[in-house]
Amino acid sequence: MASPQQVMGHGGHAGMSKNAMVQDMRNRFLVAAVLSVPILLWSSIGRQVLHFGLPAPFGLRDDIFQLIVSLPVIGYSA
Repeated sequence: MASPQQVMGHGGHAGMSKNAMVQDMRNRFLVAAVLSVPILLWSSIGRQVLHFGLPAPFGLRDDIFQLIVSLPVIGYSA
């Protein structure tokens, strides 16, 4: 019988080799780093400090766009 941690998918990188784990962690970091740039640019810091003035794509509000872009960062990279 499987433990509750195994059923829920917890337990980290238990079945992975060290090289596969390093590659997975690198990929997660790269996704987070790339998607963090638009989050920063369309934030109030990007608007006020960096003087970034483009509207959010697809006619979205800045906060909705940031939410959409931040979900993969939180869900996949974390």
